[in-house]
Amino acid sequence: MKSKSVVLLVMALGCGLVAMVGVQQVLKGNQAPVKLVKVLVATAQVEPYTRLDETKVAFRDYAESAVPEGAVLTVADYENRALMSGAIPGEVILKGKLTEPGKFGASGIIPAGMRVFTITVNAEQVMSGMIQAGDRVDVAVNWKEMGTNKPKTKLVLECIEVFALDKQRAADETTTAKGTKIETLSVLVKPPQAQMLQLAKTMGTLSLTLRTPGDTASSGLALLTEDDFTESEASQGVVSNEPDEGGKLHEQLPEEEPAEPVVEPSRPVSPLPTLQADVTTELPPAVWVMEIFEGEAVRRVEIPLGSQPNTTATQTTTPVPAATPAAVPTPPSA
Repeated sequence: MKSKSVVLLVMALGCGLVAMVGVQQVLKGNQAPVKLVKVLVATAQVEPYTRLDETKVAFRDYAESAVPEGAVLTVADYENRALMSGAIPGEVILKGKLTEPGKFGASGIIPAGMRVFTITVNAEQVMSGMIQAGDRVDVAVNWKEMGTNKPKTKLVLECIEVFALDKQRAADETTTAKGTKIETLSVLVKPPQAQMLQLAKTMGTLSLTLRTPGDTASSGLALLTEDDFTESEASQGVVSNEPDEGGKLHEQLPEEEPAEPVVEPSRPVSPLPTLQADVTTELPPAVWVMEIFEGEAVRRVEIPLGSQPNTTATQTTTPVPAATPAAVPTPPSA
């Protein structure tokens, strides 16, 4: 290569390098600095309804443009509060998932006047995980009549809110792994509804049906009442320990048929001899009686004892016939 060509090539490379550096300087001068914001994130696994503290959360720098809406930015935002749903390490803590100040555990978020009732469920009852916290469901009870073994079912409650599945309070895949077996389902009910659910659990098996979001209309079906429980209890032969008022308990018990009388075979009865007595006066309480035999007649004498008044009583007695001497055989004459 000629020396002239080499010189031109070196000069071209130098000019290009100078141009590139100049462009970079211009671009760097026009770029605004990135603004960072302190955002609260979980530093460890956080269980639902547990109070947040420095051992579970900490502030980390985030670009302002990347901060999620509603993120916790100050200590005052999360102080003395808990998460209604769990969190994993690195997850941004949102204000909407926090409880009210001073309220920890599930009891801190139960609406006033409501109760949480828990039902033991299986995969079929929760529809393989399709039922989530916040959904609305209907509850029915299924049982069999004693004796006939006839299956029966009746609606217990309609359009009640699912409060939680196990400890999961929100439908969030980050808090419950897929395929996790759900064992309990909790619903929000009023006190009378909780009582009816408890009654239904003793009758048979509870089943759930999922409603469409926003559907609060009544199905028009008859709901379970205490009369249904009484009929089921009577059909199963269950006797209440409560005192019988107005014969209600007696009406539930089967009437016993009267036992047939046992008839013994008749036996001949000998007639008793009839005694006839002619008592002229009442006998005193203490009397000495003496009978005197005079030939074929018998004379009865009554003598009072002690200081009793001298009273006698005469009683006519049938004479006893005198014994007839037995005939003595006459020896034969010589």
